[in-house]
Amino acid sequence: MSISIALGYITFWSVLFTGFTLYLKKIKNKSTAIFPLCLIILMIVASISGPVFAINFNNSGTIISEWDPEPREPIGVPKGANPGRVVWVWNPDSTESELDGYWWEMQNNNQQVIDQMYSNGVQALAGNDNDYNS
Repeated sequence: MSISIALGYITFWSVLFTGFTLYLKKIKNKSTAIFPLCLIILMIVASISGPVFAINFNNSGTIISEWDPEPREPIGVPKGANPGRVVWVWNPDSTESELDGYWWEMQNNNQQVIDQMYSNGVQALAGNDNDYNS
């Protein structure tokens, strides 16, 4: 995915500058080349500095301070059935040790074990002994 985006970016600028050089060779009066050159420079400057201007414009009325978190202090307001409770469920039988293909393919995962792990996690999080009451 990223290689296609990078190639598209390179192609865009290559076509832009190739077209500009062909345009310069074609025109008779060199002073008419100023407009496309200014346009290209404006595009480059806007693409580089646009997000910076947007952030500063949107936050012009607020004071931005540096975040200095306290170690081992919770952040935010706890929400949920049991705020602050974390569960961890692990079963080595849920996946194959020797993969045949990619890790997300069906043959590399045991769905029954994964379903049981999910059920155990929901029960532990809710503090109940069955999924229905959770």
